[in-house]
Amino acid sequence: MVYRFEGFEFDPDSAGLRDSGQPVALEPQVFSLLKYLIENRDRIVSKDELIEAIWDGRAITDAALNTRIRAVRRALGDDRAQQKFLRTYPKRGFQFVAATDCSDPDAAVDAQVDAGADAPAPAPPAPDRRDARVRAGIWIGAVGLILVLSAAGTAWWLDGRGGMQAALPAKPSIAVLPFDNLSGDPDQEYFADAFTEDLITDLSRIRDAFVIARRTSFTYKGGAADVKTVAAELGVRYVLEGSVRRSGDQVRINAQLIDGQTGSHVWSDRYDRRLTDAFSVQSDVTGRIAAVLKAELREADLQRQGPADNLEAWDYALRGNVLLFNPTSATDFRDAKALLDKAIGIDPDISSAWSGLAFVHFAASLRPIPGVSVPNSKDLFLDAAQTAVALDPKNAEGHWIVGVGYARNGQP
Repeated sequence: MVYRFEGFEFDPDSAGLRDSGQPVALEPQVFSLLKYLIENRDRIVSKDELIEAIWDGRAITDAALNTRIRAVRRALGDDRAQQKFLRTYPKRGFQFVAATDCSDPDAAVDAQVDAGADAPAPAPPAPDRRDARVRAGIWIGAVGLILVLSAAGTAWWLDGRGGMQAALPAKPSIAVLPFDNLSGDPDQEYFADAFTEDLITDLSRIRDAFVIARRTSFTYKGGAADVKTVAAELGVRYVLEGSVRRSGDQVRINAQLIDGQTGSHVWSDRYDRRLTDAFSVQSDVTGRIAAVLKAELREADLQRQGPADNLEAWDYALRGNVLLFNPTSATDFRDAKALLDKAIGIDPDISSAWSGLAFVHFAASLRPIPGVSVPNSKDLFLDAAQTAVALDPKNAEGHWIVGVGYARNGQP
């Protein structure tokens, strides 16, 4: 079977891939990947299916598969931004989407031999009822698909690229794109990938945060992805991207947090470290980014959702809670308590102020904090947490501190 699309001709049995008659070199696995995707172009093919078909089910990394996908796109003059031939469906797989004509050259040769050189010209072919049924089925299927998409439009809608745009979750949500390796050495790719994986793991530990899994994030590796498009495809509000540059025993890491709805920068920073141990560097930098990012995520979402009835009280509560996301000294706890006390004094119905105050008293019950710790700190933190939950039953931090308080006081 020979497949023709957009000036290309692909003959998997002999000639391989040709672009306007000129051969295009393909590695064996890239050739097999293109063949499988074209032969199954009527549907989305999952990663697991590709691995089973091309690699016989052997364990391979996402990076290896994505490298082959990029090689297919390069051979066709395609890229992730255009997706003219090969389209990525996040969390689902890949599909060859170019309009394709196919023919069987062997069947044509056999027909000529059977007809003979002197055979009379054949009569015009009668309409193929089977083809008519297929065409009718395609039209019916297309109409049905449009109706289904219209009915589902309240939760999903088609974006400009023809993909699907997911609704945003209620809680802070983020995708971490694979960090670029700017070292100029492909052998250092592992370091950038490992750093990204560690960062995703750290961010996944943040309560109330929705973090896109590593397998999904790495489908964007190697492409010039538009941040707003990524956010729309994955259904997240924030996107974290960056780069890693390694030179000798030095490493520079740049990271920036972007609001996927507006494309504006929320936060960015640069880290220069001495590379004596790669994993300690990753642990240190990912820990710092995760701590700052946790505060930025929470602050940005609170600002977007809007203040309480009393703007001054809400502002005090916000500032106090931000201090508690990455406290480094007793001063942070004292300052946070002062801000939260002011918030409650103005408006005692702000749940986040009470849960923040509960955390302050909880920390003060574990170790002495001058100006904060009192003999009944363990009772104060439980009372504050119960108040927070009573005001907002969905306050996850309040529920967590209530549970800790019950456990410490021996209550069921």
